[in-house]
Amino acid sequence: MGLDMYLTATAYLGGEHGVEIEGLDAEGMDISGVRYDCGYWRKANAIHGWFVENVQGGEDKCRPHSVDREDLEKLRALCRDALDRRSAENLPPTAGCFFGSQEVDQYYWEDLELTVTICDRALSLKDSRGLFWAFEYLSSW
Repeated sequence: MGLDMYLTATAYLGGEHGVEIEGLDAEGMDISGVRYDCGYWRKANAIHGWFVENVQGGEDKCRPHSVDREDLEKLRALCRDALDRRSAENLPPTAGCFFGSQEVDQYYWEDLELTVTICDRALSLKDSRGLFWAFEYLSSW
């Protein structure tokens, strides 16, 4: 057991009826979107704490929450700043059942580096050609 965290991106196809994906046969239904896994964290409790406070309204209930591009930009900027200054002041470790270490150690910094990579990946997805990208954060433990 432990804190598992996921960021997904869904491309909504916006009227692209008749799209077919080999092996998926849903007779009489159109595909409205395709979901991609942008990132996965394991016990990155400081990042989870940020999502809880800034995206989930302070409620930690293991269910999907919509994430705006602006949220991802803010998180990425906080991680970059923390890495540059080597300070956990704005992204403190978060305590919780099965959340892992509260230490600001090598793993903490690796989690922040991973978060920058995940945010970069997600933010590189651009709305175009009728596609609309929506992001979701989900945690479980």
